Amino acid sequence: MDSERWRRLEQLYHAALEQEPARRGSFLAGACQEDTDLRREVESLLAQGGSTAALTDRSAWAGVAGIKAETRREWESGQILGPYRILRLLGEGGMGAVYEALDTRLNRKVAVKVCHERFSGRFEREARAISALNHPNICTLYDVGCCI
Repeated sequence: MDSERWRRLEQLYHAALEQEPARRGSFLAGACQEDTDLRREVESLLAQGGSTAALTDRSAWAGVAGIKAETRREWESGQILGPYRILRLLGEGGMGAVYEALDTRLNRKVAVKVCHERFSGRFEREARAISALNHPNICTLYDVGCCI
């Protein structure tokens, strides 16, 4: 999703939150007009809670500030890492490990890359590079947080 579309989605989401729940459907019908994908995306976000402190308003890592980077190297199926429930290890290398996980906020599968602390600068550069790209054959970066 390009940045302009994301801004439009976020704008509509917040505007819809200001509507009474019974009026949101007609509001979105008028605001999205023929763009059914946009309407579906906004409705999906609204279905997640619909408060002003909802998912687009906070970092996924806001609740995990207390995790000690030195104490965890491996995550097991079922364990919770921020808003993500680990499903399985996909692979690992010298920089860290990649897990298949479930984003519990949006109920979608994601890949979570956990880097070793000594690579945190490289990991941040990689995250910035990925976030600048927009192509169907390149992953989309949804979140970035603390290193493990």
